[in-house]
This record gives sequence, structure tokens and C-alpha cells, in this order.
Amino acid sequence: MQKLCLILSWICLIPMTNIAQELSKLGEVSKEELTLKECSFDKDANAIIFLHEAVSDHDFNGQLVTTHHIRLKILKEAGLG
Repeated sequence: MQKLCLILSWICLIPMTNIAQELSKLGEVSKEELTLKECSFDKDANAIIFLHEAVSDHDFNGQLVTTHHIRLKILKEAGLG
């Protein structure tokens, strides 16, 4: 009976390992993004973040690893620092 429960539990957990989080592709940069000179809702902004996604997973040592996918535009020199 214990073997049966163990096997059923294992079979139920296998599909869960195949569910993966994926980051979206950055895609094409629009002409509007290229020609943008200031942020419409914050005229003093140094940079604009168009996309920020994060996916977390565990490595082989059990450590949490988070991968960030960021798309931004620097508007002013101060945005570099």
C-alpha cells in the first residue's frame, strides 16, 4: 500500500516540474520609443522603464535565482548613475 501511495504521489508531481516560467521577448523597438526625449507623466525623469519582468527558480544547490528582463531608455546623463 505504501508503494502504491508513493508511486501515485510521484506520478502526480512529474507534470509540475514541466511547468516553466518564461520571459517575454523584448520585441522590436518602436520609432516612438527611439525618438522619445522626455517622460509624459514625469518631465524630470532621467530614464524610462518600458518593461521589467522577473522569473525566479532554484538552482541545483537549492539557491533562489532570479532573472530580470529589463527594457529601458536613458533620457538624461543623470540616468546613467
